[in-house]
Amino acid sequence: MTSTPKDIDGTAASREIYIFGNGISFSISPTIHNAGFKHDQLPYQYQIQESPDIDGVAHLIERDDFGGASVTMPHKLQVYKFCQQQSQTALAIGAINTLVVSGQGRNRVITGDNTDWSGLHSIIESYKNSTDRPAKTGLVLGAGGASRAALYAMHQAGLKDIYLVNRTKAVAEAVREQFSDHFKITVLSTIVKRDCINHIF
Repeated sequence: MTSTPKDIDGTAASREIYIFGNGISFSISPTIHNAGFKHDQLPYQYQIQESPDIDGVAHLIERDDFGGASVTMPHKLQVYKFCQQQSQTALAIGAINTLVVSGQGRNRVITGDNTDWSGLHSIIESYKNSTDRPAKTGLVLGAGGASRAALYAMHQAGLKDIYLVNRTKAVAEAVREQFSDHFKITVLSTIVKRDCINHIF
């Protein structure tokens, strides 16, 4: 989430790192990250911070000891407001799942990034390499931040026919429009008996 900031004496500065979201009390991210920090002897603490909207964690982001964050729903589409810059991937997807902090004090910069897409992209590529069956078609259910990353991953993996289904069709159509300059998405009202989707992937 962050480069390793130093105190005046050259030792690693303590940092508070979070996972921001709502309804995430079950997350095992703190266990994983804190084990890594302990192993590397870094004075960082990773913890869950729940809030119904992203403004509820603004006071934490503004703190000098804020070291970065994982961002999950429902905040992926709004957290950009706290970023001084965004990665090209985050801009293309329109959603952020990681806040990376660099610099300190007045030189501090928070960069919004998206790493959600890369996991699915790896799965698709692995599938393509393990079968002779051509991977041409993808289907995404939902139109939130993770779904946008999935659409992007499918495009990056070379899938030609990408379908999107969402309970609110207007939201799906807005997502389709967002990506329209880059690749085509077909919005479906339902997938029941949809003959054109015989072979996902």
